[in-house]
Amino acid sequence: MSEPVVPADNAAAHAAAKPAANKKPAKPKSARRRSREVALQGLYEWLISGAEAGLIDAHMHEQEGFAKCDSAHFDALLHGCIEEAATIDAVLARHVDRKTSQLSPIEHGVLMIGVYELTHCIEIPYKVAINEAVELAKSFGGTDGHKYVNGVLDKAAADLRPVEVEAILQRLSAQFFCQRFRPLRPLAGSQQLCLHVRAYAGRNPEPDDQRAEDAADENPCTKDCAVNHG
Repeated sequence: MSEPVVPADNAAAHAAAKPAANKKPAKPKSARRRSREVALQGLYEWLISGAEAGLIDAHMHEQEGFAKCDSAHFDALLHGCIEEAATIDAVLARHVDRKTSQLSPIEHGVLMIGVYELTHCIEIPYKVAINEAVELAKSFGGTDGHKYVNGVLDKAAADLRPVEVEAILQRLSAQFFCQRFRPLRPLAGSQQLCLHVRAYAGRNPEPDDQRAEDAADENPCTKDCAVNHG
């Protein structure tokens, strides 16, 4: 039986639908992750209803559990994404396969949050920003929506954080060569190595938000990054 249609004024409740069953018990969420989830609910409501940001903000503050989120980050995401919607959509337009107006509201909202963090939250490593957006899409979006989000933001990161992305690729390149190719005969060409390294670097590890957020200022990569930072 299909789910009943949810009115626009209940957009936040619809965005907060339970994740798929048969998953391991979730770890306690960090305040930063909670702020992204509440901001996504607010952006969903804005994309569906076009309500004023102030009204949506007030509505979100009334949600149960709001006190547990990082209110400053929530404010930055909700108001920043709405105020810079045209600029954010212009970034997304270079990497999506359709008009942003044709994206599902959940995926659109997740991508807006991802682009905003890549643009303004430089203290958050780009891989963490992408991973957190992927987790939002897994929790609230369609079955394969997180894969789409991952691909789009990975390309956007190369535009918005070119120095950081290139530095990670270079370090991965050196380590990948040592680990995977030292025992083998010489490669047929440098392009083959480049393709292998970029494929390797493009894998997004399962994020551990609590650890990633705590280590954001100390470690430029996520927990599964194989680069030796010692």
